[in-house]
Amino acid sequence: AQKKILIVDDDPKICDLFSRVLNDAGYCSIAKRDAKEALRYLKEHEKDIDLIVLDLDMPELDGMDFFDAIKDAQPQAKVIIASVYPVDEQKFSIFDADDYYDKSDSHSMLLEKINKLLQKSEEVSS
Repeated sequence: AQKKILIVDDDPKICDLFSRVLNDAGYCSIAKRDAKEALRYLKEHEKDIDLIVLDLDMPELDGMDFFDAIKDAQPQAKVIIASVYPVDEQKFSIFDADDYYDKSDSHSMLLEKINKLLQKSEEVSS
């Protein structure tokens, strides 16, 4: 089955870009620009989402609060923090995410991280 990836980022350009990159790589991507809406979506589709790409800097509900809410609701969800901050700062903000991605890095780097995390979860569940 196609892996579903939720992109949570308030920047429409990033949403479009990540969606394209992920869809081209054979994933099914869903982009939400509003963190609260993304949480509602997750509650309704919690079994469907394999991985979340999360921006740290968002209005209303920032990435840290969102991360806590996800991990409460879906402890098994894989989360990659993707932000303009250097990875060290991302780790400092949310130390227990599954991975970190600096938006200035290449997209292939993001895909590599996603592939690695999803392969791991497959090995565990099979």
